[in-house]
Amino acid sequence: MKRSKYMLKISPYIMDILKKIKAEWDEESLRFGDKWSDRDRLVVKWNGEPMNNNTPYFWLREFYKAIASVLDFHKSDEPKGRPKTV
Repeated sequence: MKRSKYMLKISPYIMDILKKIKAEWDEESLRFGDKWSDRDRLVVKWNGEPMNNNTPYFWLREFYKAIASVLDFHKSDEPKGRPKTV
C-alpha cells in the first residue's frame, strides 16, 4: 500500500497540543495492553482503532445544537430585516 506524504505548516502551539494527545494515547496503549490496536493515527477510538472520519464532525454538530439554544450565538441586538436608510 502506497502512502502519500504531505507537508503542513503547523504552529508550535498546535504541535504542543498534538504531542500531548500522542502522549495520552501512548499511556492508554500501555494501560490497555493487548486490547490496544496500535495504528499510526491521531484520532482513534478508545482501543486505538481508527475512528470514522465523520465521528468528530457529527459529535461537534450535536454538541453545538445542544448548547446553541443555551448560549444563543446568533442573537443580535439589531432588528432583523433590511437596514433602514437615513
